[in-house]
Amino acid sequence: MISMLSERFCKKWGLFIAIVLSVSSYFYDAYYNRYFSHLGWITDIVGFMSFKTWRFYLFFYLGILIKRHFYDFLRLTSKNFVIILVILCFAIMAYLPHSENVTISYLIFAIAGIFGMVMIFTLFRILYTSPSTYSLKQLSIIHFPSSILIKIGSRTLDIYFLHYFFLPRFLLPFGEQLRAYDSPPLEFLFALVLAMVIVAICLLVSYVIRLSPFLGHYLFGVQRTSNK
Repeated sequence: MISMLSERFCKKWGLFIAIVLSVSSYFYDAYYNRYFSHLGWITDIVGFMSFKTWRFYLFFYLGILIKRHFYDFLRLTSKNFVIILVILCFAIMAYLPHSENVTISYLIFAIAGIFGMVMIFTLFRILYTSPSTYSLKQLSIIHFPSSILIKIGSRTLDIYFLHYFFLPRFLLPFGEQLRAYDSPPLEFLFALVLAMVIVAICLLVSYVIRLSPFLGHYLFGVQRTSNK
């Protein structure tokens, strides 16, 4: 809804709106207990709107922007120095220590997220399209992972809608223990495994829902096939 309203009434300010919403949401969550937890019905309304999760709208908007200028994005990320720069920037952001300063913490969150998405997309695209991997594809060494990624890519909307219901909130108390190890590789591995499990569950639920043409159409926009 935010995206549609932004496109309809203030398209030129789309990126600015995305940044403002993302920053506001991040700071709201950071200072929630100090300033916002006792505002009564206002807190209830903001909570009902899941305002804390609006920090991710920035990535959502950037995805739309990249899709709109997709071929320009491909040309840019096909340059070797750009790929190296993206990987270095992500590595630097990922290995920065956790900061208690909310502004610095947000910058790390946003910059690492943006460079991380670009890096993953670019590396998988190069791996799948490079002539040097042709023989590996013929031997099915990378065919199976690629087919999984294609399947996930074709169900991104389903995963986007469903993943929220399967986030393991019972693991939140263990988050501080994991951070106490101060090991970015361990955190990354844990997050990767957790993400794979959630995506697998979402794909399974999506498959079951899509067995019903009615639910598939009205929940995920699946085109109905004609009986004629």
